[in-house]
Amino acid sequence: HEELVSAGKRDESWLKRAKFQCVVFDEGHKLKGRRTDVALCANVITGKPDCLLIVTGTPVMNTADELWQYLHMLDRKKYPSFDRWVRFHFDVDDITFRKGQRPT
Repeated sequence: HEELVSAGKRDESWLKRAKFQCVVFDEGHKLKGRRTDVALCANVITGKPDCLLIVTGTPVMNTADELWQYLHMLDRKKYPSFDRWVRFHFDVDDITFRKGQRPT
């Protein structure tokens, strides 16, 4: 995955223009966290594929942040905003949410 991040940063403009028919992520649990370098690179690659597979044998849904990353990659139109998704599905008070604390 480190190679993916290095290549992704170097080739970001090409990756944004590329049209992949199918993207497969093995060890998908390494895509955790919507703001990690690996997740951001994966978001570039998964912009518009016809087919997306995320394969892992490791449990992945430890926090809302992790679950949203997968949902966003699978369907960006349905899950465009983490903040809106959290507010809809979780009981979050505005003070906690504004401080940058996310539901787990």
